Amino acid sequence: MRLLIGSLFAFFYSLSAFAGNIAGSEFKFGNWTGGAYTDSAGTFANCTVSAAYKGGDRLYFSVNRDSTITVAIQNPGFRLIKGETFPVTLKVDRRAPFRGQAYALDTDFAILTIENFDRALSAFRKGYVLRVDSGNREGVYGLEGTFRALELAGKCALTYFDHSQAPDPAAPRHAAATGIDKSLLYQIATGMIAEIGVRDFQFWSEEQTRNFTRDEAVFWNAPSVNLVGGVYVRPAGNIKELRETDAADLQQMATACKGDILTGARKVESAEHPTREVRGICTVGKVTHENIVSKVLLDGIIVYTLLLFTDEQKPTEKVEQDRRQMSEDVVSRAASFIVPSQ
Repeated sequence: MRLLIGSLFAFFYSLSAFAGNIAGSEFKFGNWTGGAYTDSAGTFANCTVSAAYKGGDRLYFSVNRDSTITVAIQNPGFRLIKGETFPVTLKVDRRAPFRGQAYALDTDFAILTIENFDRALSAFRKGYVLRVDSGNREGVYGLEGTFRALELAGKCALTYFDHSQAPDPAAPRHAAATGIDKSLLYQIATGMIAEIGVRDFQFWSEEQTRNFTRDEAVFWNAPSVNLVGGVYVRPAGNIKELRETDAADLQQMATACKGDILTGARKVESAEHPTREVRGICTVGKVTHENIVSKVLLDGIIVYTLLLFTDEQKPTEKVEQDRRQMSEDVVSRAASFIVPSQ
């Protein structure tokens, strides 16, 4: 079982777990309604069904492109901390439970993705009662109608699996034109992880990455230290100086922050190649999200490295300095991987 954490970047980039509905895909059975959805690139992502319950909860099941099942629960009465992860156990009748780390997509919306597709689909279709236990929260959901609803969701996924549509011209640029091989980005990401020294990391799936960006990218998360990292590349286009990209990067951070935000940009003087850092510190309640993006201009492409830290207490000045140095180190390492390959 793995955590669907791609949507963590919704905090900064206003993403949705279910990006765009495919016209004409809607279906209904009993209290369950569903449809097919695309990712931000217009490619089929999942078929999702949901039903409302008397207690105010809405339960979602998503049949995903990568042969996983996502379970989501939404309730206006939840008091989650957006971006937090927490252990959860799902148990259907007397079957073996599903355990994993759920993710708070919003203050009222938590999700969990299950890799064991066949076992999960069988349990949710054939079971009678789903119990969800997160320690301090417990929910009980009758599964009446799920046999047929999830059968329709599976047929929906088969029908729309090859669906694609023209991307929105205003969407982020696709980085395929950079010529950077995906395997090289995995090498860079692995180097980042080694540089930082985390051990419990998980790479995002292709679907999770596509739901975040159309750029060629590799992202990973380390739940034990509340850290997400990644590397992505974009064509430089006609820019003359790297600082010309600062405004767009900072605007993305400022627009998406739902609390108080402090942003800034600076030149990294010690770098061998033109390098800049953009940084956003967004505070919502008692939780602070520090996003450090370093970028380097290399012969027609821009390489970005990203580190996103989540803190329940304000980090010390020393910790903040160490993080910025860490970001400089990983982008320098990324440049060293790419320059010889060009």
